[in-house]
Amino acid sequence: MADFVRSRYNHPTLSSRKRAGTTTAVAITNQDFQVILDTGSSDLWLASTNCASCPSAAPQYSPPVSASSGGSPVTIQYGSGAVEGDLAVDTVTWAGYTVQSQTLLAVTQLTSGLLSGSVSGILGLAYQALASTNAVPLWQALTNAGDWTAPEMSFYLTRYINDFSASANEPGGVLTLGGTNTSLYSGAIEYQNMPSSNDNTYWLLEVSAITAQGSNIAVATGANAVAAIDTGTTLIGGPTADVKKIYAAVPGAVALTGQMEGYWGFPPAPVAGTGGAGGASSPAGTPTG
Repeated sequence: MADFVRSRYNHPTLSSRKRAGTTTAVAITNQDFQVILDTGSSDLWLASTNCASCPSAAPQYSPPVSASSGGSPVTIQYGSGAVEGDLAVDTVTWAGYTVQSQTLLAVTQLTSGLLSGSVSGILGLAYQALASTNAVPLWQALTNAGDWTAPEMSFYLTRYINDFSASANEPGGVLTLGGTNTSLYSGAIEYQNMPSSNDNTYWLLEVSAITAQGSNIAVATGANAVAAIDTGTTLIGGPTADVKKIYAAVPGAVALTGQMEGYWGFPPAPVAGTGGAGGASSPAGTPTG
């Protein structure tokens, strides 16, 4: 989640609850759970039946009697709070693929607001080095076992730009495991190597260029500027100095203060921006710093 990235790199969290809620179903011992798909973290955790502070609206996981934290609870820290619980090993099925002995966290305490609605937990899709449980992430266990046709997963995300009739919960898109869904895109996919500085934690890209309102923005690029791909947030964030340069190119943009410090406001007019990685550039949203 973006909050986790911010706290890891000592960047203040400004609006800790503005996060995406794209979910998937996982089945554990014949019980289904909705979990948030999060490429910005690596642990699988579920609210357990031993959690008095967890929301009661969502299904809760009943861990096996063998669940243990080895003497002390395991904590996963996010910028907006934390979860704490015991390690469990169980059979987990995801999209028809099964891992017989998957380590997960049976949460016994969590910060208010981390879960809502029918969501029972988070499925982390980053690398093992980032896992607070030290467990092999579910996706890595499946690729290590050779269960997927190709060692790939791809996201097609639904967008509701200027759709004021969209509700808080809408179909989020499509996650394809083991390849890509060619009916959902056109053209060729540009594959990027992970940065040489990558420490096998996040999915990272080297930034090659940023533009705003047609102007090139002078920011660090290449190995000096990497971006994490995070499906667990709606936000685009960056270093304060670079974000200031971006908004300097937007007519009428002003830095916000107070609770919204780090965000910017601008008149209700189209803002054109792109972000580049490798040889490709893509339309970008409005970043925060």
